[in-house]
Amino acid sequence: ELFYAVPHAGDGLIVGATMRREALPVEDMPRLDGLKSLLDAAQTLDRRLNRAYLKEVLCGVRPSYPTKLPRISTGQDGAYIAANGMYRHGFLLGPVVAQAVMDLVNSDDTPCLSMFSDRNNDRGAL
Repeated sequence: ELFYAVPHAGDGLIVGATMRREALPVEDMPRLDGLKSLLDAAQTLDRRLNRAYLKEVLCGVRPSYPTKLPRISTGQDGAYIAANGMYRHGFLLGPVVAQAVMDLVNSDDTPCLSMFSDRNNDRGAL
């Protein structure tokens, strides 16, 4: 099964995946089979992880657009900025999307911001 592992805060590790599609997902209630699958996958990276402490378990619905690409948009009057649709990549894309929002706030035309432009998102970002 596909999963990701990202180093976090010193010797921490974030392990995750969002592969299950359910008609009525239960918010904030992980299933044991999914958790076991992630823990098993993490242990394939390093057998020492079987003695690691489990600090936190998070789960939830991962909204997405048909393109599976995030969008950054502004309200009609520019009163707000919305960054949505990161799907299962929220932990990984969060810093890049946050930088793109800051570039928008600062009116900077940067590579970070251009990743979410109309030409790169056929459903229309920015």
